[in-house]
Amino acid sequence: MPQFKYKDITKKIIGAAISQARNYLEVYNLEAGLLLNFGGMSLEFKRLENAKYNPNLTSKKFI
Repeated sequence: MPQFKYKDITKKIIGAAISQARNYLEVYNLEAGLLLNFGGMSLEFKRLENAKYNPNLTSKKFI
């Protein structure tokens, strides 16, 4: 049975979370977002930017 280290599992979870957060940014046409992880030894955060952001499509009802 393979041994998994905590960091290996954490990297996979964070990778999936980053992908999901980027998808949300694209779907809702948001310029940037923060991904926060409170589960580690200390707070981890990552600022994500939407490369496909179009300010002309922004709807005021989501803001």
